[in-house]
Amino acid sequence: MWRTWLVSTVLVLSSCGAAAPRVEHPAARDYAAGVHTAALAQLLNESWEAELRDDPFTATMLGDHRFDADVPDLSAAGIAGRRARTHDDLDRARALEAGLDPADRITWRLFVEAHEADVAMEICELELWNDSPMSNLIVALNQIAQIHEIHSAEDGRTYVARMRGFARMLDQDLANLRVGVTQNRVAPQATLERLIALADRTLGQPTAEWTCASEPLSGASSLTTDERSAFANELTAALESEVRPAIQRFRDGLASEILPHARDAEHEGVASLPDGPACYAATIRAQTTTTRSAEDLHALGESEIARTDAQLIEIGQRLFGATTIADVVTHLRGDPTLGYASSDAILEDARRFAHRMAVGAAEG
Repeated sequence: MWRTWLVSTVLVLSSCGAAAPRVEHPAARDYAAGVHTAALAQLLNESWEAELRDDPFTATMLGDHRFDADVPDLSAAGIAGRRARTHDDLDRARALEAGLDPADRITWRLFVEAHEADVAMEICELELWNDSPMSNLIVALNQIAQIHEIHSAEDGRTYVARMRGFARMLDQDLANLRVGVTQNRVAPQATLERLIALADRTLGQPTAEWTCASEPLSGASSLTTDERSAFANELTAALESEVRPAIQRFRDGLASEILPHARDAEHEGVASLPDGPACYAATIRAQTTTTRSAEDLHALGESEIARTDAQLIEIGQRLFGATTIADVVTHLRGDPTLGYASSDAILEDARRFAHRMAVGAAEG
C-alpha cells in the first residue's frame, strides 16, 4: 500500500533530485491484456482497479489521475476492508485453477503468490507499530510533490485536497499506534526517537519551506497569475490550519503515549513482538517467495560474504597487493580515481540516470 509507494518513491525519485516527466495513464484500462481465461482477466481488472482506489498514491505515480484528490484510508475499517478484498480475490483466483488456459498459468500463479504473501503478512499487524524514520507520513507528505505535478487549476485543487487528507492520515496512524500499545506491538525506542526528531525538525521549519509547499508552487508554471495565487492561498491555509496541527498531534502522541512503551535495545528485533517468529517467517516468504528458515538464510548470507570476500582479496592482491579484506576496503575508499570529486558530480550522474529511466519508461 502507501508504504510500498513511499519506499519506491524515496529510492527512485528523491535520490535523483528531480521528478520524472508527467505520464498520462492510457484511456483504455485493460490490465489483463494477453490473458486468455476470461474469468481471470475479469479478476485481474477488478483487483487492480480496487488496488488503485485503495492506494491512490500509486495510481498518481503510474499516471492514472482519477484519484489525485484522494489518500489511503488508514483507519481500522479501511485496513479491514483491504484485507477482506485480498482474501476474496485469493479465493476467486484459487477457484479458477481447474479452468485456466495453460498460457495463463504463470500469470495466475504470480497473482496467487502475491495474495498468499499478503494474507500471511497480516499476522505482523504492521499498521500498529511499523512507523520508522524512513517510512512514515511526514516523509510521504514531502515526497508527494515529486509525483503530483501541477499543470492546471484542477491539479492544484486535487493537491490541496490531498494535503488535507494527510492530516486525516496522521490522526489515523496515531490511532493505530495506540492500539499497538494495547497489544504490546510497539517500535523500538531508537526508531521512535528518530521519528519524533523528524517531526520536531519539520515543525521547526516555516511551512513555506516544506517541500510539499515550495515544490508545487515552483513547478506550477502553467497556471495563470490568478490561478497560481488562489492555489498558493488554499495550499498555505490547508498546511497551516490542518497539516501542521496534525503533525504536532502526531509528534506529541508519539512522545507521550507511544515512546514510553517502546522496545529497548535488547528487544529491537521482530522476534520480540507478539507472533514475532511467525511474522519473520511471513516476511521472508513475502520478500523472497521461499519458505527457508531465518537460520538457514542467515547461514547462506554468511557463506556468501565469505565467498565474495575471498574473491575481493584475490582481485585486490593481484591489482594492488592487498592481503586482507580491510586492505581492499581501505584502498577502494582512498583511491581518488574511484570516487566522485564533488556532491554536484554525484547529483549530475543521478539526474542523468533518472532521465534515462524516465525516458525509457515513457517509451516503454
